[in-house]
Amino acid sequence: MLRYRTAKKHLSDSEMTRYRERTMEAEELVLANDHMLACPDCSRRSNGPDLKGVYSFVRSSLEMPPNDHLLFEQLEGYSDDTLGAREREEVERHLAACEECEAEIEGFFDKTKKDVEVILSDVPLDAKALSDQFARGELADQGKIHTFEIIINSEGKPISTMWRHSGFKGPTPSGLSTADIFTAKTFDGKLVDASYKSAKPGDFFDNTFAFDVSFRAAVTH
Repeated sequence: MLRYRTAKKHLSDSEMTRYRERTMEAEELVLANDHMLACPDCSRRSNGPDLKGVYSFVRSSLEMPPNDHLLFEQLEGYSDDTLGAREREEVERHLAACEECEAEIEGFFDKTKKDVEVILSDVPLDAKALSDQFARGELADQGKIHTFEIIINSEGKPISTMWRHSGFKGPTPSGLSTADIFTAKTFDGKLVDASYKSAKPGDFFDNTFAFDVSFRAAVTH
């Protein structure tokens, strides 16, 4: 098993071909995708619009409990028609059995509804880092920033999370659990004042993690 972020500078041509054709083993596909999320050169070489969707699909197939819901990236990829055939089939199978996710997907087709991205960082971020996830990924790999990022939908519900921290071994955790506790005091399109706490520690690729955060910030566009 290759550990792309620590042992490889770039993916080889054969690895890139296997990535595009989805012929990698699930864990290797996760690691390759994690590398590309942090490597703009390999991301451009992939010519694939659905990096986040691929990662989230494989991650969910590895560890998503039956009572959990689809991740933001899966819903986004489904609505944008950027998932591969296998990923789309898996999402459709879940939608057929989950009324909550079926209702959620309607919001992705309604472009008048806007999600809010909250970026909690231990240092101030410049405009490029705020707007570019790849820039944040590079800074995190260099140990210059540590962030916890939350996407909240127009109804005020978290639909995705992402850690950016060089202390994790291998892929960094993302996604969420429906058991996590989110409390919004204000969420009106202009201000978000909320708290978010994990129900219990999570485990992903030998990384144990938990969160308990509070934040208050104006919503910018």
